[in-house]
Amino acid sequence: MLFRSDHNDDRDGVRRAYSAFLLALERRGLPRTPSETPDQLARRVVGDSTGAVIDPGGRADLGILTRAYEAVRYGTASPEHLGQSASQAGRRLAALIHRPPANG
Repeated sequence: MLFRSDHNDDRDGVRRAYSAFLLALERRGLPRTPSETPDQLARRVVGDSTGAVIDPGGRADLGILTRAYEAVRYGTASPEHLGQSASQAGRRLAALIHRPPANG
C-alpha cells in the first residue's frame, strides 16, 4: 500500500510552525501553560495586558496557525495544503513576537 507523503509533510509543516510560534512566545516571556488549548493561548496572547505583540495585522495569521494546528492535533480537518499557509503565518507571527513592545 502506498501512502501520500505530502499529507504527512503538511502535518509536519503545521507542527513545526506551531512549535516555532510557541518557542517565540516563550522567549518573549509568554509561555503556554500546561492546561491551555491552542485557542485559549491565542486569545490570551492577543488580549495580554503586558504589551501583547499580536497586533491587528497578526491576528489573521494567528487564526490560520491556530486552526491548522488544531486540525492536525485533534483531527478536525484534513491537513492538506495547511502546511504552507501555517508555515507562512508562523514566520510572520515570529517576526511580530520578536518585536519589542511599543512604549506608551
